[in-house]
Amino acid sequence: MLKLSLRPANLLRNFASQATACPHAANSADIEWKNAKPYSEIPSPGLGMLFKFMPGGELYNTSILHMNQYFHKNFGNIARMRGMFGAQDVVMIYDPQDFATVFRKEGQWPQRKALEGMDYYREKLRRDVYKKNGLLGNDGPQWQEFRSVVNPVLMQPKTVELYVNRIDEVTRELVEIIREARDEKDETPADFGHYMERWSLESMGTIALDTRLGVLEKSKNNKGDRLAYLMESMFELSFELEAKPSLWRIIKTPKFAKLMRMFDEVTNITLSYVQEAIKRIENEKEPKPVEQQGVLEKLLRIDRDIATVMSMDMLAVGVDTTSSTAKSLLYLLATNPVRQEKLRKEILSILPTKDTLLTPEKMRSLPYLRACMKEAHRILPVIAGTVRGTQQDLVLQGYQIPKGTWIVMAGGILTDNEENFSKPREFIPERWLKDDSHKAEGVKHAKEAHPFIYLPFGFGPRMCVGRRFAELEIETFIIRFLREFEVSWKYPEPKMRSTFINSLTGDLKFTMKELDY
Repeated sequence: MLKLSLRPANLLRNFASQATACPHAANSADIEWKNAKPYSEIPSPGLGMLFKFMPGGELYNTSILHMNQYFHKNFGNIARMRGMFGAQDVVMIYDPQDFATVFRKEGQWPQRKALEGMDYYREKLRRDVYKKNGLLGNDGPQWQEFRSVVNPVLMQPKTVELYVNRIDEVTRELVEIIREARDEKDETPADFGHYMERWSLESMGTIALDTRLGVLEKSKNNKGDRLAYLMESMFELSFELEAKPSLWRIIKTPKFAKLMRMFDEVTNITLSYVQEAIKRIENEKEPKPVEQQGVLEKLLRIDRDIATVMSMDMLAVGVDTTSSTAKSLLYLLATNPVRQEKLRKEILSILPTKDTLLTPEKMRSLPYLRACMKEAHRILPVIAGTVRGTQQDLVLQGYQIPKGTWIVMAGGILTDNEENFSKPREFIPERWLKDDSHKAEGVKHAKEAHPFIYLPFGFGPRMCVGRRFAELEIETFIIRFLREFEVSWKYPEPKMRSTFINSLTGDLKFTMKELDY
């Protein structure tokens, strides 16, 4: 059983307090450190881990989900994956109380592990473009400088509200495309997932560049399809080179060279989009009023380099994560018709007719939709966990964790555990509502779970800066498709592609029967 030594409310209330705030706390920490077992004794498969990744080994062709399940099952709530071939050690932890400890002591500039291949590409090969490395690779003062510029723009609710009508327009166009693409059995094409990826890119283009990219329609040489393929392949190859033993840090292997070519193509596609948008904005005769300026225009007036890299990152990284979450939620609603109908009633309350437009005011009145989104994040999390570099010596699970250790807080495998959520594999959005409807479902309220066990967008200063926009896209997608169609699923459970991002994969043939009201 997990030991919850602090009540959730107190844990969050006291988050900002540091253990060094008083001498007594510092002395207690010193004593705890001295009494802890040394780092070298953390359970680990040792160097024999290499053989487990080889053909016939337990982790051959593994996924990040399977890897975490393996470590948790075999070693408990803490394990050390020894670095090989130039890689650093990584400590995997599976207790949310330890997550709280790491977050509470992450310091002024939280350190998050970047994708090493991406970092190498930007720092060594393409400094001409990435004069600022963006939020994906920066740490320390450079990260703070970048974040201090983008936070007021991307996390401002009024900025997000500017895009409600625009995202609704994109999504309604996708609805019409899918309406025509269905077969005689009202089933979507097998590659429906690619339609969703194009929708995600088109939506993100609207947000990041304040322009339409024109990638919704399926066509030859579609940049949307190419970028979605590149991002999916990039995450898969990065996972293989960085999460598994690999020689690329010592010898630049063919796979590493392939990854660099992928980064180059992603850079060229996204940069071309951004440069076109910047040129359009700069050629405008008169600037828009501040309250009407989009993300790119606002950032350009602060720092051109930051504006360029942030827009490129939004196009590249925001597509796969958003479309993956939307796929998961649509699938869960399709396989839970009672929940789907309950959500549809809520949607009908704001969209009495199909041609009713969405507004920011209407989007505020959807508690059940937001509960459904939270439940989808819990059952099918898009990321496996969060990584931090320790900013000071810590003690976790009775072991010494030296400053500078990479910690993987793998909460993605804990949210489907009966110890943390009752009826964990069932899709029960009611557990997130503020009323007592969870009691009728025979489940505990989600607030009774440890507050650090469910962190789909991260936590603290490094929480996902694009969270509000991602939620807007997903909410709009679900609203429009459930308003137009009764959605069902007639096939076996789809497979999950699990690398650094988790996503349903394979044929996604939903049955979409048109509603006549």
